[in-house]
Amino acid sequence: MKDHNLAIILLAGALLLFSSCQDLFTTSAFEFLQRDPSDLSLSQQIVYAENALASGDEGAIQSAYEAIGDSLADDPNDAGLNSLYADLAIEVSGVSEAVSDLMGVASEGNLDDQQALADELNDQLGDYDYSAVSEAQSSLETSRDNGGEVTQDQYAMVAVGMLMDVANSNGQDINNINDTNDNPVEVFLDDSIADLDSRGEDTSVLDELKALTDSI
Repeated sequence: MKDHNLAIILLAGALLLFSSCQDLFTTSAFEFLQRDPSDLSLSQQIVYAENALASGDEGAIQSAYEAIGDSLADDPNDAGLNSLYADLAIEVSGVSEAVSDLMGVASEGNLDDQQALADELNDQLGDYDYSAVSEAQSSLETSRDNGGEVTQDQYAMVAVGMLMDVANSNGQDINNINDTNDNPVEVFLDDSIADLDSRGEDTSVLDELKALTDSI
């Protein structure tokens, strides 16, 4: 391990949760979420999924994740569906909750206490659904390859999930992440930055994540 603790990298991802704009969630949208999305048309499923994400309702997000996943089987290369599915998958994985917890530690004045940041996640690293992180990664790449415009926030949240997966595989210790020449996180970040650069989009968050992973 070099100069930076992996928890600091995750904290950079946590900032995304608080900088992103949230959609307005209305009472009528809540009522819509009481329906079974598997019984809805595809266009209705998309609205359901967007409302579920805006609401933060775990049950609705899980239902939307399953319904959109089934619909993707009929059109696996649809850029929009893959982008939406990736957002649902990262929520189902628990990664956004993890970085929210980390942000809470930082807000309590422990930002400079790297061990406090690490301890916040170490005991929970085995509790997240990393298969959902992998699905989110694959869906973003499919969306991008089929003309979708993946956002920096989407790329960053998946990168954070991938970093947590690596840490979990290395003894469930956020301080243990091996530096390898074919690190999949670094490859993912390089490809993501290249995509955003090609569209003239901001890459500042991914650049920071990349710089921090390079220092590990």
